[in-house]
Amino acid sequence: MDVETQLFTRQDIAARTGTDDSTLNYWMREGVLRPTSGGEGRGNRRRFSFHEVNLAAIFNRLAAAGFGIAALRDIASIFHAAIDYHSPFQLARPDRDDLFTIMLEKKRFLKLGYYAWKVESPQEWPDKPRFPPYYMLSNPFVDKVDRNEIRLTWSEGIEAGHEIRRSGRWKSEPWKEHLIALADSIDPEPWLHHYHSLALISSVPERLYSSSSLTYFYRDHSGRWTTSSNTDAVSSGVDTFIALDTELIFWRVWHPDAEATRPPDGEVFGQEQR
Repeated sequence: MDVETQLFTRQDIAARTGTDDSTLNYWMREGVLRPTSGGEGRGNRRRFSFHEVNLAAIFNRLAAAGFGIAALRDIASIFHAAIDYHSPFQLARPDRDDLFTIMLEKKRFLKLGYYAWKVESPQEWPDKPRFPPYYMLSNPFVDKVDRNEIRLTWSEGIEAGHEIRRSGRWKSEPWKEHLIALADSIDPEPWLHHYHSLALISSVPERLYSSSSLTYFYRDHSGRWTTSSNTDAVSSGVDTFIALDTELIFWRVWHPDAEATRPPDGEVFGQEQR
């Protein structure tokens, strides 16, 4: 379902999220929902992006749980800041997701001072790149250094990554040159920070798996409401939080006539069976 370029009226949002029109109008006045266009002149109805539709669905659940307008405004500011930060890049979602991987690599490179590649057993990989005798698999999620890592410069790491993607078990496409160039001009910290928020409200699930995908909304130590998909965020002294199955919420928004519950274990709702 291609909804990224579509705009939605308040009535569309009400129908998809089950939120009454007066509440949506109130949220709009309070800046919790932001229209993309319209509003000037009589009969010129405001229209909203699909991000705002997803936000309305989240806010509907949070309001039902007792969240007031101040809490919703705190949470809305996080997602709107992510939209504002990423909008100038004008990246389609696939390119944005690829750039996310590059930025993870760049963040680790800046932290370590070199591009680290983990040496794997050559027997596990049928096609080996030009770095004999091992196939080296990048792992940006591991920060520790061990004796099985080979240290490369950034350009060597990018070149090795291209070769890995062409000849590895996934046979994926190499990173696009314009994304690599873009990564060189961006500070990875704010980009990654805002990426996670934008990725959440950019979800239009085409299938639904049996396992849940929880997002936590909690009050931080300064008293402001914030959000995270990381359970560690709510395990360090946070005493007030709520967890929402946001993927299921979005599934119901964009597939109103489909099954509205999680499928049984091992089953999948949607276009693709895995």
